Amino acid sequence: MDSKIRNWSEDEDEIFVDMLNDMVLIEGASLGEVYKKVGDRLDRTVAGCQFRYNKKIKDLLSPEVREKIALKNPAVNSKSTGSVVKIYRSSADKEQEISPSRSIGVLLDELLELESRRTALQDEIENHKDKELIKRLIGNRL
Repeated sequence: MDSKIRNWSEDEDEIFVDMLNDMVLIEGASLGEVYKKVGDRLDRTVAGCQFRYNKKIKDLLSPEVREKIALKNPAVNSKSTGSVVKIYRSSADKEQEISPSRSIGVLLDELLELESRRTALQDEIENHKDKELIKRLIGNRL
């Protein structure tokens, strides 16, 4: 392998993405296996491939490939041990099992939804208070 540091070309990025797609979708390979094979093909180190993946390649992947990677490599997107996380949306809902890599996004969506509902309820309370104040003011004049 070349010991000099060299920039990645667009062609190398394309080869990386193509190999990653094939290896993950068809072969079910882990990222470690992908880094090794891509490194061998492009005369790059495994660490160099991992760095390039984190800096650019992961942003070029389709949602399907990202999901496969998240399921095969749970530590990539989460500090979790990789176990399934159970999420309860409300006591009336069934529990949902999702991978740790998706749980943060689900929780953020839930948080945004709750914040929106909190704001709507707060507006409703303020509206109710205004109506009560108006009734009292009108009642005092009569």
